Formats: sequence, structure tokens, C-alpha cells
Amino acid sequence: MNNIDPSLSEKIEQLSPSKRALLEMKLKQQQPQFTEITPLPRTKPLPLSFGQQRFWFMEELNGENSHYNIFQAFKFTGNLNQTALQKAFQTLVNRHETLRTSFQTLEGSPVQVISPQLEINLPVINLQGMSEPDQEVKVQGLAIAESQKPFNLSQLPLIRVTLIQLQDQIHLLFLTVHHIISDGWSGELLIKEISLLYQAYLENKPNPLPDLPIQYVDFASWQRQWLTGAKLESHLSYWRSHLENSPTLLNLPTDRERPMETSYQGNSQTFVINSFLTQELKRLSNKSKVTLFVTLLSAFAILLNRYSFEEDLIIGTPIANRTRPEIESLIGFFVNTLALRIKINNQPIFSELLHQVRQIAFEAYRHQDLPFEKLIEELQPERSLNYHPLFQVMFVLQNQAVSEWNLPNLTRSQVKFPSQTSQFDLTLSLKEKKGQLEGVWVYNTDLFDADRIERMTGHFKTLLEGIVNNPEAKITHLPILTSEEKQKMLIDWNNTKADYPKDKCIHQLFEEQVIKTPHNIALVCEDKQLSYQELNEKANQLAHYLQKLGVKPEVLVGICVERKLDLVVGLLAILKAGGAYVPIDPAYPTERFNYILNDTQIAILLTQEHLLEKISQGITDIVCLDRDQDLILREKQTNSVVKVRPENLAYVIYTSGSTGQPKGVAVEHKSVVNFLHFRNSQMFTRDELKVVTFTSSICFDASVAQLFSPLIIGSKIIVINQIDQLFIQLNKEQITCLTTAPSLLEQLLKNFPLPPCVKIIGLGGESVTETLLKQLKEYPNVEKILNFYGPTEATIGICSGAIYQR
Repeated sequence: MNNIDPSLSEKIEQLSPSKRALLEMKLKQQQPQFTEITPLPRTKPLPLSFGQQRFWFMEELNGENSHYNIFQAFKFTGNLNQTALQKAFQTLVNRHETLRTSFQTLEGSPVQVISPQLEINLPVINLQGMSEPDQEVKVQGLAIAESQKPFNLSQLPLIRVTLIQLQDQIHLLFLTVHHIISDGWSGELLIKEISLLYQAYLENKPNPLPDLPIQYVDFASWQRQWLTGAKLESHLSYWRSHLENSPTLLNLPTDRERPMETSYQGNSQTFVINSFLTQELKRLSNKSKVTLFVTLLSAFAILLNRYSFEEDLIIGTPIANRTRPEIESLIGFFVNTLALRIKINNQPIFSELLHQVRQIAFEAYRHQDLPFEKLIEELQPERSLNYHPLFQVMFVLQNQAVSEWNLPNLTRSQVKFPSQTSQFDLTLSLKEKKGQLEGVWVYNTDLFDADRIERMTGHFKTLLEGIVNNPEAKITHLPILTSEEKQKMLIDWNNTKADYPKDKCIHQLFEEQVIKTPHNIALVCEDKQLSYQELNEKANQLAHYLQKLGVKPEVLVGICVERKLDLVVGLLAILKAGGAYVPIDPAYPTERFNYILNDTQIAILLTQEHLLEKISQGITDIVCLDRDQDLILREKQTNSVVKVRPENLAYVIYTSGSTGQPKGVAVEHKSVVNFLHFRNSQMFTRDELKVVTFTSSICFDASVAQLFSPLIIGSKIIVINQIDQLFIQLNKEQITCLTTAPSLLEQLLKNFPLPPCVKIIGLGGESVTETLLKQLKEYPNVEKILNFYGPTEATIGICSGAIYQR
């Protein structure tokens, strides 16, 4: 079966588990203290092993299911003697009590019930009359049906054998066994014994197999008696310490949210690590004095770390657990699972991690005798119906020799069908065959899509190549991106060159739009509105007034105005006068207010009369848009003439100061025009922006997008000065596209449902929580959700994309 081996030599890996266990104890100068396993009287109730008890409990909890079916398919070409094959299987069932075992409940506890005899059937399904394509379809359906057909643990048999005849000389054999009576090692043993029996019966010879001194039920009873007292406490003490304060769940990136209850639905993908890389990995392992298992497990841990950003990982791995000679020839469930805890912190180099993992695996191997089920019982980890306790990811390196069917006059091959179940979120299995490593991912389809797993294969291979090329590299420096992904991310995705009006400034684009749609409504705020022409004329009058105060290119002008129509007029006027605006929120505390005034040394400030009391700094010219209205209205309504260029400043916005003092970020016209062109041509259509809302504070650069993007294409902007009015206005104006901050939308959705008119939602400025995303997906009217990202220094946004599309 699948077996790990954390010993210090590749040679030890080739030993049988029992010899390997004895050698390990000799290395530790210990003598084996095993008590003999003796046959148990069949006259009293027969106990389950710890592992079997867990399977029984899971079926009691979930009912009949196929989650623990072990399904294999084999193809035989040649003259198959069906009588000899059926007799071989019958002898096998007679030989191994576990194949005649069912599980009953006695006084509330499960017991094994061994039938003295069980006739095994070998039904034959004849498909010879079908065409080859039809046969393929039929066989695929039969395989799925057989692998998914549940067993009832209380009823025999718990093994099924089916023969499918495709041609006179071509047969398929389906073999399905419940995991409670078998494991991987048992599967190899079954093939070996069936081959010997078939050959003997074909030649009319007697059963060549020696009698078994004990049966699986004898081991189960012995296990419960032996694992007590000091032995039990020694193992428990190690595992308690090893898993103390361990993480509950490994959060890998998934394609869907984790369901409330796992369905165990799965799929699989295979891949190959070529012989050159395989040999390089083995060479590195030998040089580092570790096994191939340790090297591959270390690489897998790095991959999980890079995906999840978790530094404390628990990875499950199976171990054959056949440490005694007398159980090596038994069919039954012996396999145990070890929970290996690997901490990746302080950015170690790979060779350091390698030796850390070797020690972790070695210590776990020394304490392998504690059944995983007993460990769960002792630790009582947090239990959930939607993930496996202690760990959700498995790693398997199969280093046991694979048994081959040795049937005379027949060629054999294993037929692979995709796995239909997955016990864990993700399992990576590897085995060496013909000098190369063959890999299989088994993944939970509740969580992952096939293309994500395919990318995972590329990342794992790239990581392995990086490791053999530079084992002394820090693990954070090891590559995982494939060459195709590098091309896409570094070249293709950055090939965003596009024509845009490089010779224009923001206000000039607005003025061009005024000519096109002078009578369109530009702004609405409460019961007031301005057309494009009216907005332009008001902004022009204020611009001329500001120019007389000395505003020109590169001159900073502060603006501290409440969210009304005058706010937008003021912003446009500053730009039209050639200046750059510095937004200051009226709600700012006095300290931050004065910090910005002092840091910018602005000489001119646009504000309102009732806000004057907040201003303690000496400013040369304070323009109150309400108090000085008569003076402003005397100015011309024509566009101002100013030699402002795209390279001149448009605004200076101060960061939040969350990492220290706020810092002013100066942004030029050309950068804003570039972004606005991208937003209006790539992110949204004109129809989607026909009517929009203005919700952002002008102290955040999201306001630049919310205001100027629609103003340069003739849209109508609804100025929202009371946030609880947002949904009301969306409904009133039948607005289809909403852009806002995630936290604001979350707050609104606590009290109001999303209006049915909203089809597209743009979220930016903060991270989008899974809770919000899930909530929005539940609205049938939501067709698309966009996410924007970009620091202020990079001009509003540097990337955007759809995170949901119906």
C-alpha cells in the first residue's frame, strides 16, 4: 500500500514494512516489545479495528454511500478461462475471512460477523455485438455505475467482481471492494494471489497458497489489547505535542465557496514528471541524505504555502502500518494516516526545509502505531460536515512494488477511469514507473475545476525544476509560474497600448462633450440640476475669478465644500483655471485639516461660509462659493484660455496616513485622461454609464472616476449627499451600473435590498469579502461584478476584471 519512509537511506525504502520497522528500532537501540497475535475464539463478539470503526461510524452518520468504494478495472487480451478465474476468486474469498465479513450492531456497538462460506459470483456482460465507439460509451457508463454503487456494511458481499466481454479475446474485469475490508496493499496482494491461483487451476493443480496462521479479526482484537497503558500514552503524548494549537482548515484558493456539507464528489487528473527531472530529484535526495518522499513532500508543502499564504501546514499521508510479518499476507484495512505538521516561516532555504521535513517525518514514523481514529478521539478537533478533521490535503508516494497480473496466455493492463469521489479537498499521489514519476491529483469538485488542477500540475513541475536547479534558494524565490504563464502575465497582459487623447486635459474633454450635448442633464442633487451647458458656464465664471487671484498651471488650490452641485463646479473651475485641486473633507478633524493646508502651502481655498471656523491657517485668498457668489457671477461664461498641458498637475490627493503621516500624491492630467479613456472604452459601455451615482469622497481618487468618466461622455450624474438615499435614487433613475466601495455596499445591504434595476456592480478601493460576493450573487438581477485595484500613486486603478459573471 501507499507507504511513507522517512528513514535516512534510499535502501531502507526497499525493505518490507516489518523489516523496516525492526531496523528503525535497532537504529534507536530499541528492542521490539510486540506481543504475539494469536487466533481469537470465534464464539464471542468480534471487535472492529480502530480504522474499521470509523468507516462504520461514517456510514451510520451518512447512510449507504459510495464514498469509500475502491474501484479498479483491468483489461485482458488473449484466451481467458472464465471458470479458472471464478474458482480463483472463490478460493480467495474462502482464504480471507475479511472478504466474508459483514458488520452488525450488538447492544449498540459494532461487531464483525464472519460467514463460514460465501459464494462469489462472476457475472459476465457481453458487449460483442456493439461497435467499438458504442462499447466505449457503454463501458464508461458501466464503470461509473459500478464505482458509484454503494455497499451495505451489514450485508454480504462487500466485494464485487464483474467481467465484460468486448471480443472473443478481449475482456475487462471490474473489481470493487469496500475500504473497510481492504486497502492498497491488500489490492496488490489480491492480484498476486489471484494470479497464482488462476495459473494453478488452469493446469489442474491444487491451491498453491500456504495456510494463514491468523486472520484480520485476530489483528483487530490484538490491536485493541496491545495499544493501552504506557504504549498508548507514549504515542498520544507525541501527537498531542506535535499538533498542539494546529490550524483547523487550510484555505486554498478555490473556484467555488465551500458548501455547508461536502458531497464527496470528485475527479482526477494524471500527469508525468519526466525521467530526467525524476533522476535529478533522486540525485538531490541522495546528496541531501533524505528520501525521495521527503523531497517531494517538501516541494508539495511549498506549493501549498504559495497558494494559501499559510505558514503552518498539516498534510496527511498514508502508511501501510504492516509492521509485523504475520499480517503482511492478510487482506484487510491496515493502513494508517499520519498528520505531518510542517511550519514554513522565516523564509528558509530549501535545503533547510528539507532537513526539517525529514525530522518531522521520522518522528511521525516512530509513532505510526497510534491509529488516526484514536488520535481524533483523543484530540477532539473542531468537527465540520464540510471538511476533514485535522487536515484537508493528502500526499502519497507509492514506493511498494506494484503487483502485476501473471495470467498465462494473457496480456494485461490497468484501465484508468476518472475518480468520481474525493475524501479530501485535494490528494496528490505519485509513484515511480519506468524511471519517471506518474502523478494523480484527486480533487473535490465542490471546490475545484479541472483547469485549476491543470495549472497546479504546471506549478508543481516548475517548482521541482527550480528546486533541483538551486536547492540553496530561499523557498520564496523558487519559481512556480510556467513559461506560458510568465509570457501571459509579463508580456501579453501588459500589452495594453492603446490610442487615447494624449494632447488633452480633463477639462478640455469635458468642454468637447458640452458642444455635443449642451442640453443633456449633467448633474442632479436633491431638487436641483444642471445641464452640461449650465455646468460649463458656472465653472467658467469661477475659473475666470480664480485666474484673477493668480491660479495658473502648477498652482495648488484647496477645496473644502459639502457634497452639492457647487462641489463639482469648483473642481471643474480649478482645472479650467489651469490649477490643481487639493481636496479636503469638511468632516476632517482640525489637525488633519491644518496638516494638509500647511503641507501644501496653498494660498487659495474654495469653501463655504459656515466652514470658515475650521480654518486656522493663514491663507491669502479664501473664496466662499456662497458668500462670494455675486462677484463670481460677474465673470464671463466662456471657456477660459490657459496654457495648461497634459504634463501639468490635475490634483493632489492625500493618503489615509494609516502607515504614518498622510502623504500627498500629485497626479498629472495625462495620467487621468489615460485612465478615463480605459474606463470608458474597456471597463464599461456608454449605455452602462448613461446614468450614474456620485458617492465617493473627493478625498479618494475613486471620485475622479465617478465624476469625470461620465462627464466626458455626456452621462447624467446623481450626486448622493446622504448615503441612505443611494438605493432610492438607483430605483428612481433606474440605474443599471453601481460603482462603490465594498464596505459601503455591505452596510447598505444590511438595511435595504439591492434595487432590481442594478445589473452591473463595480467594487474598488478595498478588498471584496467572500460574504459580500456571495450575497450579491444571490440577486438574480446582478449579471456582472467587477473589481478594481490601484494605489493612488498609480492613478486610480491599474487593473480590473470581472470576479463574477452570470
